[in-house]
Amino acid sequence: TGNATAVGDQFVINAPDATKITVRGDMGTGADSIVIKVADDQPGVTDVRQLTVDTSSLSVGSDDSIVFDFAAAEDLVILSSASNIAQFSTVEVAKGTADLRSVTIKDGADFIVNSGVILSQSQFLALGTFVSITGEGSLTIVLDAGENLASLNDDLAVTDLTLIGTSVKVLDSNG
Repeated sequence: TGNATAVGDQFVINAPDATKITVRGDMGTGADSIVIKVADDQPGVTDVRQLTVDTSSLSVGSDDSIVFDFAAAEDLVILSSASNIAQFSTVEVAKGTADLRSVTIKDGADFIVNSGVILSQSQFLALGTFVSITGEGSLTIVLDAGENLASLNDDLAVTDLTLIGTSVKVLDSNG
């Protein structure tokens, strides 16, 4: 629980064993953020967590963000299709990798990724910006069946997407 103020607030959710996180309420005014801490269960080993994050009952402003803050760079969180983060205009991933292919992302959303994120081709093409301030951001685009590099290239020719400081890897539907 928490109360939003008129200035930028940060609501930190630290639930290391959670499989589902539901956030309800009103973010209020100001540039607020929901920060979901992702624990490192086995240091030095890639921990893979399935997680559902539901913010569908949360009133979010246009300058609010959701942040996935990992304890270890090698860890991966896979958001389930039951997750809902679609109202956020800004998504940030820090120190780990978030696989967001199963969730709806707001058209024109801005991503701040100084670690890694995995998206589908359609999610990637709907982004506004993809920025890595540290220059260490990694974007993996996984093509669905029927998609290929030629179709991605054709779609890129008509999109208005800005990529800054990130590496890009494209995988076909077979990985």
